[in-house]
Amino acid sequence: MSQHYFRTRLQGEPVTVVLGWSRPLHQFFLIVERPEPKPGQDDYVYIDQDDSRRDLPHFAAKLEELGIEVPRAMFEQVQLDPVTTGFDRVVSYQLDGGFTSAALHTAVH
Repeated sequence: MSQHYFRTRLQGEPVTVVLGWSRPLHQFFLIVERPEPKPGQDDYVYIDQDDSRRDLPHFAAKLEELGIEVPRAMFEQVQLDPVTTGFDRVVSYQLDGGFTSAALHTAVH
């Protein structure tokens, strides 16, 4: 599973956007979570588990609907994950589109 992280703010509160590719399920996923939810607040602003669509255009539209802007590089990089074999990665993005990436697992063939 790849995990692409971007930390930002939504209505003044910190949120973390996690976009990625689930290799076992063969589908993309999107989670927008609150790292510090207030009492009575849900941990998640959005989680795709109840959404029937799990494609990148749909997730881009969902983020726009929520008023969350992520670096373009985030979507460009996550598109590579289904065709990259042998490893999963964790990627963290900065506002300017810069990112750092680390391999999580190397497959043995």
